[in-house]
Amino acid sequence: MPPPHTSFLLSKKLNGFLCESKLEIKVFSITLDNTTNNHVSIEILQIQLNHKGLLVCEGEQFHLRCYASILNLVVYEGMKQLYPCIVKIREIWGMMVTREVYAKMCYFLSYYIPTLELSDSNYKHCPSRKE
Repeated sequence: MPPPHTSFLLSKKLNGFLCESKLEIKVFSITLDNTTNNHVSIEILQIQLNHKGLLVCEGEQFHLRCYASILNLVVYEGMKQLYPCIVKIREIWGMMVTREVYAKMCYFLSYYIPTLELSDSNYKHCPSRKE
């Protein structure tokens, strides 16, 4: 279905599909994700099918929310709560890596600096470990 995906056009498309397929008398419920357009389009479709008397219990269970979508929203909210902790862990991990790299550089330089005197004419003196 080409855009726009308005509620009215979605319900019209779904109703057309159900009528073409002769499924409108067999539909008990529809599961969709929780977007506003889907919610409104299902309400429109529910009214249309109720008007024809095709829904059980007047469609009380017609629109079932997608539990995967709900779970995704719950996890997203939980991750927002944990985000400051995740940032701190990343900072600490970054410092650990930096310290490791720094230690390797110090080891390399402790080997390389004493040899500068032999190869560099601008070399003045070797810094002490404290420097």
